[in-house]
Amino acid sequence: CCHGWGTNSGDILPATWYLAQQGFNLFYLDFRGCGASPRRGRCSLGYYETEDLVAALRYLKTRRSAQAQWLGVYGLSMGGVAALGLGAREEGREIQAMVVEASYLSFRRVLERYISFYFHLPKLLAWPFLAALYYRTRPADHEAASPLAMAPRSRVPRIFFLYGENDRMVPPSDAQEIRRLLPAASRSELWICPDAAHAQCFNSHPEFYREHLGNFFRNASEKNFVKREA
Repeated sequence: CCHGWGTNSGDILPATWYLAQQGFNLFYLDFRGCGASPRRGRCSLGYYETEDLVAALRYLKTRRSAQAQWLGVYGLSMGGVAALGLGAREEGREIQAMVVEASYLSFRRVLERYISFYFHLPKLLAWPFLAALYYRTRPADHEAASPLAMAPRSRVPRIFFLYGENDRMVPPSDAQEIRRLLPAASRSELWICPDAAHAQCFNSHPEFYREHLGNFFRNASEKNFVKREA
């Protein structure tokens, strides 16, 4: 379970804990610079966080292999970017299902929206902020780690996207473009949450959210185990 920017693993508990009652083992991690992780870590909105998620996957496969025979990923906002990044790597073959909420398509574009939305400045002025961020997080190549570049290489067979109808930071059009970029072998579905802002789908429709996440992961896992037994 992967949290978003400026938060930690505790912040996504309300949207995910009930999966444990449905029989899933849950593993939460704090990305670098967040929560209980060292504060000196450099948040990159996806590039370094993908490496953190790869390390978490290796830990599960080596230290918790009995509980990790089937693997799914839940990623919120930045956590979803890291999840899609993992899915595009060789390690992505280990992931059978993925839920992605409110994850941007392009790092440059989302930064332009952020500058425009929070500071009411023209998009052209996003470039000084972009340059400063690249300098602080070097040698990260943020755009190369964006779903715009990662989605075409996805190895995840099933992905469920959730996006808020009123999300001005990451509109549903980003999800539609990511889905278009996915390879034919990746099945995906999209739910646009009515009236929800960025990363607020659970808070807007908690009952629907719980039902559909549980059903999605359960159906994906059941089909996987039936295939293995066959």
